[in-house]
Amino acid sequence: MKKSDLFNSDSDDEDTSNPHRRNLEISRGLVDRFKRLVSEINETSSSFPGESSIQSVNNPTNENRSTIEQDFACSIQPVQNSNLVNTIDTDNQNVSSNQVTVPLVSFLDNNSTNHLEIQDEDDSIIDNVNSHLSSTNLLRLKRNSSNRTSSESSSDDSSSETDSLSTDVTNEIEISVNNSVPGDENLMYLQYRQNQESQSSLTRKESIQTNDKDCGCFQGETGIGIQSDNKFCYIDSKNPTNVLNGLNELRLNKLLCDIILRVGDEEFYCHKCVLASISSYFNAMFNLELVESKQSKISLNGIEPNTMRLIIDYAYTSNLNINENNVQALLSSANLFDIKPLREACCRFMEWKMDDQNCIGVYCFSDTHCCIELKEIAFKYILRNFTGVVKHEEFLGLTAPKLIDIIKSDNLNVTCEEYVYEACIKWLEHSPTDRISIFHTILEHVRLSLLKSYFLYDKVQNNDLIKQSKECNLLVKEAFDYNFLKDRRSQIQNKRTKSRKYFKHLESLIIICGENDEYVLRTVEAYIPCVERWLALRNFPFSLTKSGVVATEETILYIAGGERSDLRATDSFWQYNSILNEWKELQNMQTQRTELGLAIVDGFVYAIGGKDLYGTVLKSVECYDPSLNIWKFCTEMDTPLVNPAVCSLNGLLYVMTAKFNQYFCPSKNSWTEFPKPQKSRTGARACGTNGKIYLIGGFSDETTNLVECYDPIQNKWEWCASMFEARRHPGVAILSNQIFVCGGETSSGEVSNTIESFDLDTNTWRFVTYMRKERSWLSCASLRLENPVIDQCNANLDSIRKSNSES
Repeated sequence: MKKSDLFNSDSDDEDTSNPHRRNLEISRGLVDRFKRLVSEINETSSSFPGESSIQSVNNPTNENRSTIEQDFACSIQPVQNSNLVNTIDTDNQNVSSNQVTVPLVSFLDNNSTNHLEIQDEDDSIIDNVNSHLSSTNLLRLKRNSSNRTSSESSSDDSSSETDSLSTDVTNEIEISVNNSVPGDENLMYLQYRQNQESQSSLTRKESIQTNDKDCGCFQGETGIGIQSDNKFCYIDSKNPTNVLNGLNELRLNKLLCDIILRVGDEEFYCHKCVLASISSYFNAMFNLELVESKQSKISLNGIEPNTMRLIIDYAYTSNLNINENNVQALLSSANLFDIKPLREACCRFMEWKMDDQNCIGVYCFSDTHCCIELKEIAFKYILRNFTGVVKHEEFLGLTAPKLIDIIKSDNLNVTCEEYVYEACIKWLEHSPTDRISIFHTILEHVRLSLLKSYFLYDKVQNNDLIKQSKECNLLVKEAFDYNFLKDRRSQIQNKRTKSRKYFKHLESLIIICGENDEYVLRTVEAYIPCVERWLALRNFPFSLTKSGVVATEETILYIAGGERSDLRATDSFWQYNSILNEWKELQNMQTQRTELGLAIVDGFVYAIGGKDLYGTVLKSVECYDPSLNIWKFCTEMDTPLVNPAVCSLNGLLYVMTAKFNQYFCPSKNSWTEFPKPQKSRTGARACGTNGKIYLIGGFSDETTNLVECYDPIQNKWEWCASMFEARRHPGVAILSNQIFVCGGETSSGEVSNTIESFDLDTNTWRFVTYMRKERSWLSCASLRLENPVIDQCNANLDSIRKSNSES
């Protein structure tokens, strides 16, 4: 199916405040860690005279020691004359009396002589372990530490000393083991319980990371905010899934089902509790005093069987495949049954799939189903991509109120109001008979006063459909008054004379003067790459070529020197303010210069070399201080030069020609050589960005399209991707992390009107657009254009095509 069919309308030692109470925590699956603990104690045995040796099983590092002690969270002390115990192999769930035999660790209470040891006193316990591990998965190891019989003492003298320190205490370890899915890591709760006469039970809980899942219980705190003194809370995170899976099996086998949903010709056996748990709709149906609450079979309308099947499957499995074919039906049903997670999932899917072709369908559909967030997202998408959205069929099906909501927004992303007008006329012509009577309600939200005068006369006033509406004609007359009665504009202020917000702060490529085969030019144009739009700015005061230009801040540029149409060098120096769209003459340079280099370093403008009024090649350098509006000479270069490639980088001024490559340090007022490019040339242009210098085009044996990059840190040049077109004397500017190269002379000597850009990230070139006129020796810079300038330029766009000041 077509894409357009998708949418239609987060240790300290243990507290020893009570010397008679201690909790020990051990776990199935932690045998390896326990062996490392025993081994660590064995390493320190030499400091405890008279104690038994402890056979090492592993040799843990110091890092492991801290880990183990933290995991068990208690004082670790070796025990003298400890009994031997059998090792329980919990990995294989059996007991091996032939395995490594070690004296067990005693967990000594710092404030008491009471040693608590876990021992194997009765082999029957071992058998009992196997029995419990294989059946109930619950292991209990018990020891009665009351005074032993003499036979016990004679059989194990090494333990009598330890036992004499104990009182009648019953110690019990409980380990609950719950096998988990391989690879699962879950918390295992381990409980040691010690009961003593005249002492209340005290419980300590620890959580230890393990591969077994939820295998344990603990006393006191249930984990859900309920306190209990003697009860244990068993936690099994698999249980909810198991229950749901079990219910699904029952449903599929039609067992214990208490409700049948009839949808169309199909019947679905379900459990009321499951449906009510995910849907407030079914919850109310089954719990309130409704007729359906007493019925065993219910018919549902307004939903397709396939959609109902998907929703029921989701209720029992928590899984649902959403695609372009079912998302609308699922969202509609999720709203009907009030299943919020499903509704959210459908909205996210629609947002993910949104494009120019279906965004209006998403906007209308989300509005119908009260999906406020999705509606807002779709609306912003339409505003942002308006010029692309209007090309698709869905735009023509918009209702008048929804079209008004779109075109009345100040955030509509258009560079001129002509786009909005054309879109509305296209909407009208789709169904003129039905829409002409209400079209004036649409047209009053089009900012006709901001249309170009010629466009207003040719396209709007003479439109036959508009002529049929009296209300539309009044709106057109208002626009004419605003355009032609300029001295009365302050009296004609309304929503149709307000600029749209999108026009503010547009980064633009400014093209200034230059020459071609016929003229020395004075026209100034601005190209806005983000919207691929040309604007005509205020012309330069006179025709000029071979000048230098630099941009400062975001809205100011300076243009210096050059030669007029009479081919005489000039010392003129001008400033352009993009906020005011005005040119202002500043203090002239001290020397006439043409084919000069111009750059800005730390706020000061530098004019380098060039030719004077008499054609003499210069080696002098001048510096302009904007705060004082004065020029002064700097240290001159060793060599006179003309037509250099200049740029600034990291506080230095770089100058390059075919035979000269030096940089000027303003703080030292001195010149220093740096490596020459791999291809020496003249007529090239340079720019500095991202810590590197790019040398573009120029002429050696012939006009070239070569591009080189100089890295001051590595102090070497490298080749970059070549331009599509060979150029010399082009204009160069940096905008949006791209280098724009404009015009210049080609290898055949023709003047070019093309613009191409170099992506600094991908090292690739792309064709951008054509200039309105061929230009070489042009000045080029990037500036930010403000609202008032763009309004004025929109109203005078025809001046680009009809330049009348070329000389």
